[in-house]
Amino acid sequence: LPRTLEVERKFMPTPSSIATLRANTGHPPFTTHTPLGHTKFRDVYFDKSNVLLSNGIYIRTRDDIWEAKVRYLPSPSSGSNPTSTYPNDFVNSAMLETTDTRRIAEIVDKAFRRHTGTQYVMELADLTPVAMLRTSREAWDVEGFRVVVDETDFGHVVGEVELCLLGESRGGKGGEGEKEEKDWQRNTEEMNKRIEEFMKAHAWAFPMGDGGKVVGKLSAYFAWK
Repeated sequence: LPRTLEVERKFMPTPSSIATLRANTGHPPFTTHTPLGHTKFRDVYFDKSNVLLSNGIYIRTRDDIWEAKVRYLPSPSSGSNPTSTYPNDFVNSAMLETTDTRRIAEIVDKAFRRHTGTQYVMELADLTPVAMLRTSREAWDVEGFRVVVDETDFGHVVGEVELCLLGESRGGKGGEGEKEEKDWQRNTEEMNKRIEEFMKAHAWAFPMGDGGKVVGKLSAYFAWK
């Protein structure tokens, strides 16, 4: 099954850092800097009894298109479980993503069976909306990285530096499954290292806020609500 690995690191932009990012006037400047314009979108997150969010599984519609984002925890052992318990917000994170509704339904059903012990088939229609937020996004393609600055309808501003890798889950078992897992782990580590080095080299563009505390949109929504 096709799936996307997204590795990202958040930052806390300020009005001055955004202006400098737009103009590419920091030191050292980016070698390539392509504005991608502004977009607006509406996200609705779904859950039931906090089973999904508390286990790093984010089911949402973005402008009415279903998406699933599952926090990925690299593990050297085969058969590792990438939906282990996570906090809901990280400065840097790795996500496995899909927009295939059949695959999303499987993720939801397996999560409820695993974490609640229920034998009932959980469907997307059984979930309830737990958060709704509208976002205005400005984006750039910078040296092969995607840089975005988001502002929500309740006034929270956060930035992200992202790398994505389109891959395929072959569903292998034993040695094949272990090799596949190690490939994903290696890719995750390499992508995270690239982002970290890029942001350090251009720290002028990526403020980290007070004490490095960066709050994502969903965590900010629940705090605001």
